[in-house]
Order: sequence, then structure tokens, then C-alpha cells
Amino acid sequence: DTLGYSRIVYQVKVWGNRIAELQQYALEIDRVLRPIGFKRVSSGELYDNNSTMIQKILTYEALALEDF
Repeated sequence: DTLGYSRIVYQVKVWGNRIAELQQYALEIDRVLRPIGFKRVSSGELYDNNSTMIQKILTYEALALEDF
């Protein structure tokens, strides 16, 4: 067999002050990554208690075909 697949995982972190703003960024990232074969496999928010900043963490994965 001369074909193989690699699993590619990207984690994208976006910072903002409002959840609505971060949701819009997440949709824009989806629009860029989905056409090239990535799907979002997880998403979550982390709140910083010392400031008003919120971090949204998006994880995407795809399979890449490798020719050996």
C-alpha cells in the first residue's frame, strides 16, 4: 500500500471582550477552514477573572492524503 493519511489538528485562540464578537470571529474562521477540508471538533470559552477579556478556543481537524 502506497497511500497513507495524516490527521492534522489546528487550535485557534481568539480574544475579545464580548461573546457575540467572538462568535462572529468563529464563524469567519469556519468559512475559511471548511472549504479546505477542516471541521470544527471542539469549542470553548475561558474567562479571565482579572480583566474583561474572554478567550475562545476552537479546535479543527482534517485528514491529509500522503503518497509514499
